[in-house]
Amino acid sequence: MTAFLARRLLAAVPVVLVVGVTVFVLINLAPGDPVQVMLGPDARPEQVERMRQNLGLDQPLPVQFGIWFSRALVGDLGESIFLRQPVTTAILSRLEPTLLLTFGAVFVAVAIGVTAGLVSGLKRGSWADQFFMFLALLGVSIPEFWLALNLVILFGVELRWLPVAGYVTIAEGGLWEAFRHVILAALAVGFIQSALIARMTRSSIIEVMSLDYVRTAHAKGLGRAKVILKHALRNALIPIVTVIGLVFALSLGGAIVVEIVFSIPGVGRLLIESVGRRDYPVIQGVVLYIALAYVLANLLVDMTYAVIDPRIRYD
Repeated sequence: MTAFLARRLLAAVPVVLVVGVTVFVLINLAPGDPVQVMLGPDARPEQVERMRQNLGLDQPLPVQFGIWFSRALVGDLGESIFLRQPVTTAILSRLEPTLLLTFGAVFVAVAIGVTAGLVSGLKRGSWADQFFMFLALLGVSIPEFWLALNLVILFGVELRWLPVAGYVTIAEGGLWEAFRHVILAALAVGFIQSALIARMTRSSIIEVMSLDYVRTAHAKGLGRAKVILKHALRNALIPIVTVIGLVFALSLGGAIVVEIVFSIPGVGRLLIESVGRRDYPVIQGVVLYIALAYVLANLLVDMTYAVIDPRIRYD
């Protein structure tokens, strides 16, 4: 297992390199100059040039990228142009609400998706199957921001059950108060992503329930619940866990949109603000963190395979 983890972590370096090159090229091709944004339209040319030299933006792009990536490999993502603080500090200060939102969304997606897919698979062709598959189709059809706005209107404006904007940190108000501020956002992201889990769960359950060992378990007199939970569901988990890993990555991306809708000061909102200000180091740092989260999510999924199925071994 140790050798496997080492290989996977080494394989992440080229992924990070490709992501870094892509983001670096795209943000430098985009119109706008961070120095001009900082100094304003009335700045004199010599002031702009002096600021560009101070920030290292006067050097050729390959040199700028080489300096940034070499520092990034040792954990130094540079300093924000506008926030005047290390990029890592800026990201960590916004990480709590994003993680709470992402894990909440994954929990909602798994709870809805696995339940709906299990019922649909066991009652194939019934009204319950058609109802849950209709919800799955609805989930992949509606955009997250539209669902988020409707949740705000229903639970925030009409019923006034939950806050619709802002965030209270765990240190300030405790875990429950912090979670209350991201519940609606987690529901918006989680419901959308549950559709993928529901469809995969349904397909896996239908396939497993038709296999010989399940029929044998029924023939031996085992109860239906025990056959489903101990034999069918566990053997159907491999593709479901794979989809859950993908859902984690999609939820992390979806958090960027809903953080704007709910005014949650998370990493996604930091990224959007940095794009508007052309804060290159922060943009590159946030995208790099998201890429690493994807890699770690896939690694965790691969390790979970060995827990679910003892026949899987990593040498």
